[in-house]
Amino acid sequence: MESGKLGQNPCKDEVNTEISEIEEEPTIMTADATPATRDRRQPFLLARLFPFMRAHLGKYAGLFVLSIITALIGLLPPLFMQIAIDTFATAKDLAGIQTIILLMIMYGVLGGLIGFASTYLREYLGQKVVMDMRVKLYSHVNELSFSYFDNVRTGEVMARVMQDVAQLQMYMTMGVISLTSNLVTLAGVVAILFSWNPIIGSIFLIDIPFILVGMRSFSRRVAPANARIRKANGVISASIQDCLNGIREVKLYGREEFMLGVFDKWNDEYFNAVIDSNKQHALWMPYVPFIVSASSAIVMLVGGLLVVSSDYTPGLLIATIAYFTQLAAPLRMVTRFLGLHATAKAAGARIFDILDLQPAISDTPGAVWLDEVRGHVKYHGVSFHYHEGHDILKDITLDIPAGRVIAFVGPSGVGKTTLLHLLPRFYDVSSGEVTIDGRSIKSVTLESLRMNVGIVMQDTFLFDGSFADNIAFGKPYAAKEEIVRAASVARLNKFIESLPQKYNTMIGERGVFLSGGQAQRLALARVIITDPKILILDEPTANVDAVTDKEIMDAVRETMRGRTTLVIAHRLWTIQHADMIVLLKDGRIEAKGTHQELLGTSAFYREFFASQIQAEDGGQNKNHDETARSEGAGR
Repeated sequence: MESGKLGQNPCKDEVNTEISEIEEEPTIMTADATPATRDRRQPFLLARLFPFMRAHLGKYAGLFVLSIITALIGLLPPLFMQIAIDTFATAKDLAGIQTIILLMIMYGVLGGLIGFASTYLREYLGQKVVMDMRVKLYSHVNELSFSYFDNVRTGEVMARVMQDVAQLQMYMTMGVISLTSNLVTLAGVVAILFSWNPIIGSIFLIDIPFILVGMRSFSRRVAPANARIRKANGVISASIQDCLNGIREVKLYGREEFMLGVFDKWNDEYFNAVIDSNKQHALWMPYVPFIVSASSAIVMLVGGLLVVSSDYTPGLLIATIAYFTQLAAPLRMVTRFLGLHATAKAAGARIFDILDLQPAISDTPGAVWLDEVRGHVKYHGVSFHYHEGHDILKDITLDIPAGRVIAFVGPSGVGKTTLLHLLPRFYDVSSGEVTIDGRSIKSVTLESLRMNVGIVMQDTFLFDGSFADNIAFGKPYAAKEEIVRAASVARLNKFIESLPQKYNTMIGERGVFLSGGQAQRLALARVIITDPKILILDEPTANVDAVTDKEIMDAVRETMRGRTTLVIAHRLWTIQHADMIVLLKDGRIEAKGTHQELLGTSAFYREFFASQIQAEDGGQNKNHDETARSEGAGR
C-alpha cells in the first residue's frame, strides 16, 4: 500500500463528498494538474474520433458499403410479396410464384453471406480501434508528469482506459454503422411508398415531427444520466483499488464492515444512475412503436379505401403495411443510437480530458542529449511550490562537486525529497535553475537526464515478475551477467542463488514474498544495472532494522563509488560517511558542513541530531551522543 493512503481515509472522504460531485459536470486536469471546468462547447464526437478511424478508412468504407447493401436488400421481401400477389397469384401463375420463392431463398443466402462479412469486419474494426485507442491513452498517461498523478486516482484512470474506451468502440462500429444502415432503410421505404402513392408516403412524413420531438426530449434526459454512470463507474473503480491496496490495514484494524459500507454506497449510487438511464430508455422505447402502429392503422384505412376505389392493388396494400411494420425496427435503432451517442459522448469527454492534457514536464525545444556526465550538480537560487503562494523550497543555492556524497537532513516535511526530485525533473523549479556539469537540466532531453540519475526510494515499487525482470526493469536487454553483477553489488545474489528457480523466482505483487531489506536491495540492484552517474537515495533504509540497514548501506557504499550521491539521511552511519551534510529548515538551507563541523557551529543541528538521528539509530552510537552533548555544552 502506498504511504499515507489509509491515513487520509480516502474512502471515507468519498462517501461524504464525492457522491454529490457525480451530479456535476466532470472536470479536467490541466497540464499542471489543477482542476478546470471543461468547456461545454465540445467538438463533434466523430471529429475527435476520426484520427483513430483514419488508419482503417478502407475497411470502414467496405463496412459502410456492406451495411448499405444489407439495408437495400432488406427492402426486397415486401416487393417480392407485392409481385407475388398482384402479378402471379391473381393470374394463378405457379411458375411465377416458384420464381419468387427461389428469389427469396437466394435473398436469404445473400443476406447471410453479407451479414457474416459485415459482422466479422465490424468486430475486427472494433477490436483494432479499441486497441489503438487504449495504446494511445496508455502511452499518453505515461507521458504525463508527476503533478498529474498527484491529483488523480489510479482507479479512475483505469476506468477510462477500459470501460470508457469500450463504449467508444461500440459507438464507432456498431452504433455508427447501424445508424447508416437504418437511415438507408428509412430512405428506401419512404422512396418506395411515395412512388406507389404520395398520400401513403405523406402519412409516414407526418410521424417525423413527433419522432424528432421525442428524440430531442429523450436525448436531453438520458445524457446527464449517462454522464453520472461514467463518473460513478470511475469513482467505484478508484475506491475499490484504494481499499484493496490497504487490505492489510483493513484487516489489522477490523474495518471490513466499514469498507463494505463504502462499497455499498458507491454501488448504490452507480445502481441509481443506471436505473435512471434505463428509465429514460423504458419511457422512450414504446413511443416509436406506438407512433408506427398509429400510422399503420391510418395506412390500413386509407389503403383499404384506395383498394375499394381500385386506385390501389391488394398486393400494394399488403406490401405497404409490411413496410410500415418494417419501419419500427430502424426507427427504434435510430433512437437507440441516441442513447449510445449520449453514453459515448460522456465516455469520450472523459477520455479526451486526458488526451488533451499536455505534460507539465517535457523536452524543451532544442534539447540535447546529456552525455559524458561527471556529476557536478548545482542548485542556483532554487524555489519551488506545489501551490501558488506556498513555497516548499526557498532560494536554495548549493554546489555539489562530482563524486561527493551529500547527506540531506532536517525535520519531516521540510522539502528534502522535493529538493532531490527536482534533479531528474519530476517537477520543475518555480524559480532558479538546476545544472549538471554546468548545463541546465532543462536544456537536455528528459530521457538522457533520467538515464544519468538513479533513485532508490523509501517506498519502492516492485512488479509482479521474477527477480531478473525486476532488476533489469531499467535496462530490459541486460545480459544475465549484468543482472548477476548488479545483484551481487546489492548483496542479493547469495539469497537469489539459494532459491530453487534462482533469478526466475517470482517475487509476487509488490514484492510480497520479500522482506523489507530484500525488497530494498532489489530496488538498489535495479538502479545499479543502469549505471547512473548521479545516485539519489531517498531514505532507502527508513523502514528496516539497524542490522538490515547496515547490510543495505554496505551495498550502497560500494554502489556510491565514482558517483555523485545525494542521500536523505536518518541514520548516523550515513551522516558519518558523508562528505557534506546539508541541514534544511523551513524550506531553506540552515547550515552545511561535515558532521563534526555542524556539531560545533549549529545549535539547531545539535538539537536535531540528539532528538532524531541518534534516537532513530537505536542508541547504538552512544559515544557520538555524548560528544554532541559535551560539545554543545561547551558553547
